[in-house]
Amino acid sequence: MSNKLIKAPQQNGNDIVIDDGSRVYNIKNKRGEALGQFTFVPSDLGIFERYDHAVKTFEELQAQLENGDGSEKDRITDAKNKMMAEIDHLFNADVSDTFFKITGPFSVLSTGEFYAVHIIDTIRAVIEKETGRRLQKVDRASKYTQKYHK
Repeated sequence: MSNKLIKAPQQNGNDIVIDDGSRVYNIKNKRGEALGQFTFVPSDLGIFERYDHAVKTFEELQAQLENGDGSEKDRITDAKNKMMAEIDHLFNADVSDTFFKITGPFSVLSTGEFYAVHIIDTIRAVIEKETGRRLQKVDRASKYTQKYHK
């Protein structure tokens, strides 16, 4: 056995380097093309509460889109802004631009689901994998998306 000491990470000047538990996740499309990346702490216990809040907010936004006041365009813009803020809150970081520069949260995918639902489901799978705790699924049934089905 060697008597050599394990070297600690190099400190720069007055920097304090800590392991915050964060991980970097690459966002790729089905063709494997890199679309972006985001960083978050999957072991953050607060993520469970924030995830539940995001799901509840999304369901409220669906109802707002279906039954809200004002023009459809205004309702979609308002819901988009709220959903982006909710995704940032979920991760406790500014990540919505990374996800939604690809397409808007209420874009309807070929599966008939909103892009935001796909993001939330994908995030749920990552959180469950990292923490071993199961989370509530988003209710995908929405009268609002029915008009997009052919």
